Amino acid sequence: MDGDVLAELALGCLSAEREGTAEWPAGAAVAGWLRARLAPDALPGTVATGTGGRFDVVAVSPPDVLLERREPGAGWVLRPVGSAEGTELTDPSVRRWRGSVEPDAPAEPALLPGDAAERLAVVDDIAVAAALVGVADRSLGLAVAHARERTQFGRPIASFQSVAHRLADMYCAVELARSGVLLAAATGAATDARLSRRLAVTTAPDVAISAVHLHGAIGLTGEVAVHTALRRALVLRALPPHPDHVLDALRGDLQDLAERARRTTSIPGAQP
Repeated sequence: MDGDVLAELALGCLSAEREGTAEWPAGAAVAGWLRARLAPDALPGTVATGTGGRFDVVAVSPPDVLLERREPGAGWVLRPVGSAEGTELTDPSVRRWRGSVEPDAPAEPALLPGDAAERLAVVDDIAVAAALVGVADRSLGLAVAHARERTQFGRPIASFQSVAHRLADMYCAVELARSGVLLAAATGAATDARLSRRLAVTTAPDVAISAVHLHGAIGLTGEVAVHTALRRALVLRALPPHPDHVLDALRGDLQDLAERARRTTSIPGAQP
């Protein structure tokens, strides 16, 4: 696994979400990575990734194949796209495509070379985790800006100890999750990728909710952007696999690690 490629993908997803310019889910970047580096000639047409038979991507042309991730251990399947509708973005040549497959469309196993399916799962986890950290970072920035501008009793609410402590907790949570993503991108290990995703799916909604609370009632209105960050965090969190399945996989990783450590440190001839 090329660490530079993973780092570029992670930083790209994180930055786009942080700046609020992402018009695509992390899965679109994963599909592009798949075609460019794993199997550029193995899949026909334009590939999009999605869940539940639906996709939302930015591309020059509409995708005609949906690459759908099943639950852990069930692999990936390819499904032909049944419908796609696009809206024009800033660049007239690039559109945002939304669509779905027919309910009875055949699902064929994705025949990826070698360990490509496992590697793709790592990329998927890192991309989604990075996007979630970007959303959390954006929520923190919005909360800090509001706390500096909003005044009560003649001074900014950021000067109040309770608000400052909450912002500090949000900052620490974001930086911890960011470190997890960067570590996973550096190692390319499945365990690190799963751990970064598990941490991010918890951090992003919590930070976004705290940002909404710090905005007060206005945080629930369309006048500020913080509520959109919360919705984005919840959508990204809902992408498969379910966080509980990720936690189960991590539990298995830890059990394997403990077993290897036990075998390494056991005394020859000792009773088990």
